[in-house]
Amino acid sequence: MLVKTIKNAQRRGENRRINMNSTTLTALRIAHRRMQSLIEELYTAGQTALDNDDLPDASLLQSIADKLYVEAENLDILISELEG
Repeated sequence: MLVKTIKNAQRRGENRRINMNSTTLTALRIAHRRMQSLIEELYTAGQTALDNDDLPDASLLQSIADKLYVEAENLDILISELEG
């Protein structure tokens, strides 16, 4: 939601920089790295399930990984915007 707010403000020509505490930015970066690790684990587990012909589990794991991937991408955009 914050990413959309930032993008909307930019479209309106509002180039105000949002000042973020360095501790907050550090926490966001750490969360992003952890999400990337979880995503990798889920895709690997999904591939293992697929290799074992366990299609329901493979589908579930890959679906969750896909959703987390989108959220991680949004978080990456947010971090980039906040860093200026």
